[in-house]
Amino acid sequence: MHNLLPFHPNIPRSKSVYTQLGLAILAAAIIITCYDLLDRNPCFACIGAVFGMGTGLWGGLHSGINRSIGTLLGGVLALPFYYLYNLAPGHLPRDLCLLAGLFLVIYLGLLVGAVDAVPAGTVVYFVVIFTVPQDRYIQYTIDRILDTSIGALLALGMSALFAIWSAHRAPGLNAPPPKSKDDSSPL
Repeated sequence: MHNLLPFHPNIPRSKSVYTQLGLAILAAAIIITCYDLLDRNPCFACIGAVFGMGTGLWGGLHSGINRSIGTLLGGVLALPFYYLYNLAPGHLPRDLCLLAGLFLVIYLGLLVGAVDAVPAGTVVYFVVIFTVPQDRYIQYTIDRILDTSIGALLALGMSALFAIWSAHRAPGLNAPPPKSKDDSSPL
């Protein structure tokens, strides 16, 4: 059964996993505190921060950029297709409009080379079209794009600062271990 799972459950042994976990929690705490002061919902900024944290600086950069690009694509394309699907007068084939927008989200994600942005883009696209009330869909979409990007940028900034700090604090951290006295090999 264990071999059939797409993952292998175990406790991570790498300190970097716990460091990224701690940074993600810290980023979420900062966002929650700031958004509470602004009387805003921190949900999507926290999600952006977790995606932006990734598995390290470069993994977080990849995840955060893709999450932000996907949110931007899905959000921007949801605006005209929300109108066409929910508000347009006449006899437009609603389902075809919906699918045309979905096609554009996927196609543009692929066109700009952001394949990993496509799932996030389609989620935003469908959430806006199917769940957001008519009087809020424009503001909701703008807020979602901004909040996701803010969270991802905060996480990336924290990862970069931590990488710089740890490089100065322990410059030999990634160096190979010293040779033992018993090691007589020339290499």
